[in-house]
Amino acid sequence: MFQVHDFQIGLQIGQGSFACVKRSVHRKTGHLTALKIYEKKNLQLESASLALHREIYVLANLRHPNIMRLYEVVDSRTHVHLVMELCFGKNLYHSIKKRKPLQRLPELEAAGVFRQIVSAVAYMHKINVVHRDLKLDNVLINEQKGNDIKIIDFGFATACGKEEKLSMQCGTPQYMCPDLAKK
Repeated sequence: MFQVHDFQIGLQIGQGSFACVKRSVHRKTGHLTALKIYEKKNLQLESASLALHREIYVLANLRHPNIMRLYEVVDSRTHVHLVMELCFGKNLYHSIKKRKPLQRLPELEAAGVFRQIVSAVAYMHKINVVHRDLKLDNVLINEQKGNDIKIIDFGFATACGKEEKLSMQCGTPQYMCPDLAKK
């Protein structure tokens, strides 16, 4: 069982609605990790608490090369820390945005990225998990490592039965299918 003092916490590498993500190093092993840090005072909001619990529950059961791994949950007096796989690179949105105007991702590279996303989503659906907020910001791409991708941010994810219909509207409106966004 890890303790917060087992990690040397470094620079912030991400920020979400309810948590920030910092680069960290496990002091004894030198293993690089990412710490997703939730302040407990912010978890008084039901939506924040629910997002944290969903993320822990779902990620604890996922093992796929294109999905970020959750190693451990460290609870302190004031924070909850998710010890996660450290993924290098930018999110897909920034990776595409940094290109010069009209410079597209070559078709072969785009196909590789797409293949990895589909593989991860197919795996999740096979074990009855739905991400519910899949968007460019939630796909990290490591351009130095063959455009390997990792799907992140499982705060809206849920497990459901094969024939179960999900009714809760959630996710980012710009990425929702039109019939869901109309509701």
